[in-house]
Amino acid sequence: MVRVQLLGRFAVYTSHGEITFSSIKVRQLAAYLFWRQGEWVERNLLRGLLWGDTDEKRAAGSLRIALHYLRQTLKGSDIVHDVLEVRRDAIRALVTPDIDVDAKVFEKRAKEALGKPEDAKHLIAATSVYKGSFLEGMDGEWCLIERQRLARIQVELLRTMVGESTSNGLYQTAISFAHNWLDSDPLDEEAYRTLMRLYSMIGQPSRAMEQFERCRQMLEVEFGYYPSRETIFLCEELGLSVRDENGNSLDEGEVWRKSGQSKSKRLDSMKRLSDDPLRNASLLLVYGEDKVLQGNVEEGMQALRKALSIYIRLNKKEGQARTRLTIGGALLQAPMEPQPREALRYIEPALAHYREEGPSANLCRALLLAANAYWETGQYDKAAALAQEGLELASATNDKGSEVWLSLILGAVRRDQYRLKESRAAFENVLQSLTRFTETKDVLKIMFERSLLALLMAELPVAESLLKEMLKITGIITPSPNVEQLKFAVRANLSYLYLLKGAVGQAKALCPPPNVGKYSTSHLGLLPALIISAIDNKPATRELAEWAHVNVSSLPYTYVEPVTQLISEHTLLAGTAKDALRWTAAGVRFARAQGWPGWEAVFYSRRSVALARQGNTKAAKVCRQRAERLADEADRWTLAWLAWADGLIARNESDETTSEKHLVRSVTLFNDIGIKHHRRHVQADMKRLAGTSEL
Repeated sequence: MVRVQLLGRFAVYTSHGEITFSSIKVRQLAAYLFWRQGEWVERNLLRGLLWGDTDEKRAAGSLRIALHYLRQTLKGSDIVHDVLEVRRDAIRALVTPDIDVDAKVFEKRAKEALGKPEDAKHLIAATSVYKGSFLEGMDGEWCLIERQRLARIQVELLRTMVGESTSNGLYQTAISFAHNWLDSDPLDEEAYRTLMRLYSMIGQPSRAMEQFERCRQMLEVEFGYYPSRETIFLCEELGLSVRDENGNSLDEGEVWRKSGQSKSKRLDSMKRLSDDPLRNASLLLVYGEDKVLQGNVEEGMQALRKALSIYIRLNKKEGQARTRLTIGGALLQAPMEPQPREALRYIEPALAHYREEGPSANLCRALLLAANAYWETGQYDKAAALAQEGLELASATNDKGSEVWLSLILGAVRRDQYRLKESRAAFENVLQSLTRFTETKDVLKIMFERSLLALLMAELPVAESLLKEMLKITGIITPSPNVEQLKFAVRANLSYLYLLKGAVGQAKALCPPPNVGKYSTSHLGLLPALIISAIDNKPATRELAEWAHVNVSSLPYTYVEPVTQLISEHTLLAGTAKDALRWTAAGVRFARAQGWPGWEAVFYSRRSVALARQGNTKAAKVCRQRAERLADEADRWTLAWLAWADGLIARNESDETTSEKHLVRSVTLFNDIGIKHHRRHVQADMKRLAGTSEL
């Protein structure tokens, strides 16, 4: 059995003890290959990572020598087979039952544990594998990024253990786990606050105060700033007296002054790093990225821009490109308010650099971020082209992680363009690799984007299952502004789905309040409630249409067509055909300007029904033909609407037999989808045709 230790100091153990490597570069090569175990790693990438400061020819020679010594070292141990597989262009460490890589085991157990947080055995089994930071002592960028990621997983595990223990009344156990959490990240104020609460729960206010003092001293020594106002609020809540460095009590005004001053001190602390500017830039890069991920966007961006200025001053092109990508990614992932247009200002120069210089791993990342930013800004064709390019590169280099995210972006782009068949194919690639994701936020993002496609494709059971699972997950994970926003979106979509199914009571119960997160009554927050109130209600429908008239132009591109569709359908079903015609015309114009035939078909089919209801048979036929010609082959909704239009057109032409046949087909199609609301309106038209009273 071969045991590879990546968590802590890098080491490879066999039954005869630890393997000794001949040089630092050989150790680094071995560590990187075992980290990427099972994946083909391009020689070009290895040369850039390990010998990036030397010319290409010398780097290639150094790699051949290091690889030779590594293979000889591994063969000289008691390993019974060749651990490495070597090709002319790439190398990989084999995945076999007798090779145990602790970082891989940790991620697998962490995923299982976070999937069942109530099972303490899984949580303990996962955290016990984490013996230390990833590859302590190695300082390449790839080490720092992975170290940061795995440390966050460990902290999430410990936080989960604290939460589960606390909820079960096991306060001493929770305190033990909270101290482990604090040991993992001694600068995390949330860990100190958790311990303060726990000690107060068991009646030990002095111990709670000790945690505040430790927090204050640690932040003062490391960064020169005072604890945050959230920590001060907690002190007040717990009845703790805040003291200065000499043990004297501080009044409330002095406490708030110190806390308010800490913001500028945090920024000043970044200037006091070392006399080595390149090392400073590297530290600022990692520090800034971490702060952005924690939600401290302003502080993180200050560090990242400082790092970029150093790289620009020293004319380090690779450092500039790497930092630009990090800033671009941070802007895309910023809590509450992503800034894709600003992100493109940084991503595009980095993408140009990596197109010329490589390595392919960074080019993949640049293509991924650029595709994401173009998608967020509504530049769908550019986003799709970059995603396709990235997928080809990721496939050629066996970069499975980038391949999955690029497939997700391509699927979302094609979905928003109403190219449903293409979108479904892209999402199938994503879902096949779902087990690769260990972070809850990544899994939730994939599930949410796929649920939106399921709604458009009339796969209501799929959409309902995904949304319900997401609602359950967001209810148990640590609250944050992003989680609250996601919960709002999930509840809104699930509420709308129940509305379509005719479960109005469930829809109202799930409808989110309009004041969650960044949403307000003048923006998307009010939309779900307006939709529910507008069901078969002309005055409320007009209110919904007025809201849309004011707000639709300011909506993100992703929302414009779906919201316009909602308004056009509600106005049509409420009996305000003139309003429906105006909204369907607006939808057609926008879709045609964007070059989205699938969306044109959606609005032409609804428009055909509206025109037929008004008795304008000729125009209804024209719209019906356009919808059929432009419709995506996976669009089940439009088929049902076209059958409805055919029934009304035939009724206008006094062909009652044909009309009944098409209307029955429309009812069947809506019924197959699972939509009672639309089906009920078609049945009302059938009854009117038969001369009965309205439903």
